[in-house]
Formats: sequence, structure tokens, C-alpha cells
Amino acid sequence: MSDLAYNKAIRGLLADLAALNSQSGPIELCSMWFDDLYFPGQSLPAEYPQDVWERGQHEWKDCFNTDELAVLAKFHEVFASQVDTLPTAGQWRQDAGWLSVSRAARAALDELELR
Repeated sequence: MSDLAYNKAIRGLLADLAALNSQSGPIELCSMWFDDLYFPGQSLPAEYPQDVWERGQHEWKDCFNTDELAVLAKFHEVFASQVDTLPTAGQWRQDAGWLSVSRAARAALDELELR
């Protein structure tokens, strides 16, 4: 596995998602997953060098074993299926969609602990 800290950072973010960390807030939780830490869920930015992008994707994946990648992909499917309807204000922590994301994050953490 790579020396990059993505494995630890992803686990920390999953813990925040499981707890629906109000200090981070809903917008930051979404942004951290979709824009910052879960590279396979991102698209090649316009005018970004393809080879650099592919190298970054490969290096990110090297931070995880095959089982961990499967767990993260499973969680991503749940989060991605909910993200467009998740509220970002008010009582967002009681929202059924956020609760679904929270449960999926907790399940992912539990599975990662077994790996």
C-alpha cells in the first residue's frame, strides 16, 4: 500500500459521515467525499493532463487493498444515490436521506475494521 494518507483520511471522513458531524456540516461532508477524497467518483477536469490524472487515480487506489476498495465503492453508491436530494440546512441530521448515508458510512467503517 502507498504511503499517502488517503486511507486514514477516508476512514476519518466516514466516521464524520456516520456521526453526521455538525461541526463539518452537510455541505462540507459532501464536498470532502465527492470533491476531495473519493477519487474514483471524480471526473477528469477539463484541460487536465490525462496522464497526470491517471497517475493520481492509480496512486489513490494503491492506498487501499481490493476489499477496502469494494467497501468504499459500495458506500459511494449509497451516498451518490442520495446526494442530490440531501438538505443542507435546517434539521438536516434528522433527514431520512442523511440517516441512510450515516448508516452506510457506519457499515463501511465496520467492514473496513475487518479488513
